[in-house]
Amino acid sequence: MASYKSILFAQKEVNMYQNLSDPNVEYGPKLYVQNVLILEHAKELMPVWLRFIS
Repeated sequence: MASYKSILFAQKEVNMYQNLSDPNVEYGPKLYVQNVLILEHAKELMPVWLRFIS
C-alpha cells in the first residue's frame, strides 16, 4: 500500500495562451482530497511567481 502526503503534477509544456501579466487571471493548482475537488484555484498553496503552474 502506498502512503504519501501530497503529489504535485506540472505539465511538461507551457500553455502559450496563458496571460501571466494580467493580475485578474485566476491561478493555482486544483486541490483534490480522495478524488473530490475541494478548490478549483488553490492560490494559498502557490506564490504568485509560480502562477504558470495551474
